[in-house]
Amino acid sequence: LIRMGPKASELSPKDFVLATAAAAVLPAAGVEGRSFGALQELNAQWDWEFDATLSDAGLVVSAQSFAGQTPAHMALIMAHLIAPGFDAELRDPLALLAASLEQDVRLNPVDAVDAAFARTVWPDTAGAAYDPETYRRLDPADLRGALTPFLTTGPVELILVGDISEDDAIELAARTLGARPARRPHRPAPARPPLDYSAAPPRPIEVSHQGPAGRSAARIYWTRPQIQPVEDQAAAMVLTALLETAVVEETRRRQGRTYSPTAELDGSLTEPHDIALYVEVTPEARRLDEVIQSVQQAAEGFVAAPPARDALEQARQPMLAQLDALRRSDIYWAQALGAAVDWDTQRKALDRLGLAIAKLTPADVHALARPWLSTPPIIVLARPAAAPEGDAL
Repeated sequence: LIRMGPKASELSPKDFVLATAAAAVLPAAGVEGRSFGALQELNAQWDWEFDATLSDAGLVVSAQSFAGQTPAHMALIMAHLIAPGFDAELRDPLALLAASLEQDVRLNPVDAVDAAFARTVWPDTAGAAYDPETYRRLDPADLRGALTPFLTTGPVELILVGDISEDDAIELAARTLGARPARRPHRPAPARPPLDYSAAPPRPIEVSHQGPAGRSAARIYWTRPQIQPVEDQAAAMVLTALLETAVVEETRRRQGRTYSPTAELDGSLTEPHDIALYVEVTPEARRLDEVIQSVQQAAEGFVAAPPARDALEQARQPMLAQLDALRRSDIYWAQALGAAVDWDTQRKALDRLGLAIAKLTPADVHALARPWLSTPPIIVLARPAAAPEGDAL
């Protein structure tokens, strides 16, 4: 894992959108003189691909390798960072990306909901990143310029976790990142205000889609300020699992009115901004309003009374097993150590979270759920258009 450059929150909205797009296309842009397809042919015998994302830790590049392939993999990643293939040939992939995004939002009710929410609540940042026109307007030179501060200024961190000796890791770092010219100091810009949901209207956000005529989608968001104590973070995770179980039981198993409803946390529990718990459902269009009402009633149940102890235990055990599996995951530790907090804090965080989940009581979950799920939710709906495109009215 490589971390470099300014935090996402230090970028202006315009630069945020450009850098987000640049990070998204970097792994598929190839390098100067070699397209992504050419690199695939040259490296067909091993998995050399990598991921790049923009976060409040900066530009984060991550990859997994077999031990014997790590030096070659690192060299190939460095080629992308030194000479990304942001040239005229990138125009066609950008146009295809815009068309794909437009089709997803137009035909998939869930994507339509996601885009409508982002465009309404964060129009200049996440919303612009959902807009196909953003990608149609992009010039490869704009993407190159957006990545330049990340590739040339401020400190850079290389984190290697797994089957590699300390001497080999030092040599690899010296031959790749260490062989680059010295990076110029980075002057942090004033951070934008923390992420919040205050721009959401009190009425439902509604959008139509041109996908299956009988299908709809909805997300119901309950928002709250940042959750700081690890005990409350544990309660938030368990509450999310309990709410999903309650919604599945009521809307799918008892009523049979939606397929695979889910509950998720929107935003990181450890970052300093507002967070939301949302439920996503995809019922028949004619049942949408009834299903939303059922979801809200399920949430009201957690406001009215603590969860049953056996339900809490059923939610707790899979989480503890998942945390135990993470302890043996190289990629988890690479990402954890690359987070924008000190190493010792990250190293101990998993144990503290597991202990907090193990000690959680129904009263703890209720204490968090009561004020959180009592707030009026943000509701986002995608209904089918009156008639699919091409149909006679």
